[in-house]
Amino acid sequence: MVMEKPSPLLVGREFVRQYYTLLNKAPEYLHRFYGRNSSYVHGGVDASGKPQEAVYGQNDIHHKVLSLNFSECHTKIRHVDAHATLSDGVVVQVMGLLSNSGQPERKFMQTFVLAPEGSVPNKFYVHNDMFRYEDEVFGDSEPELDEESEDEVEEEQEERQPSPEPVQENADSGYYEAHPVANGIEEPLEESSHEPEPEPESETKTEERKPQVEEKNLEE
Repeated sequence: MVMEKPSPLLVGREFVRQYYTLLNKAPEYLHRFYGRNSSYVHGGVDASGKPQEAVYGQNDIHHKVLSLNFSECHTKIRHVDAHATLSDGVVVQVMGLLSNSGQPERKFMQTFVLAPEGSVPNKFYVHNDMFRYEDEVFGDSEPELDEESEDEVEEEQEERQPSPEPVQENADSGYYEAHPVANGIEEPLEESSHEPEPEPESETKTEERKPQVEEKNLEE
């Protein structure tokens, strides 16, 4: 019976579950996920301020992991992407939060390239591993973003300053209510000039409304 080939997403999710479980419980055995030709890079800069260099091979990866002093490492996985790549491999990208030794959680992104291990079906090892904390990459640009956001708020406030004038006009019922009425009574006003005088009150009312509307229109 031929085993059905799992989807890249299924492979990626199962690998993520196993990898971060071992990172939490027994990080000293993480090197077993890697092979002789594997590469591993973790973090942004070293103690001297230089970019971290990749280490190669299972033995050097083991020493590198031990030097990171993982202890009670907890992760919260927010998103996993997995896609097929060359030679039946799988690329896995993980985004989440990581806390080591009781320290505050930090956002991270980690990318794995899983390669088939020999002729064994559905068995993979980590050929490439790249880990980065987001605050190490974007930390310097955060103040600039804050300044830009403050400028945008100030600009919005400046743009909103003249807005009270139309708002006050909106509040004046004589503007929006009298304007359409004026359009409706322009013709009746002409007719009322030919009507006899028995209704002086209605004429005076309409005559009073018309100049009010015209004055406000001129003020605009």
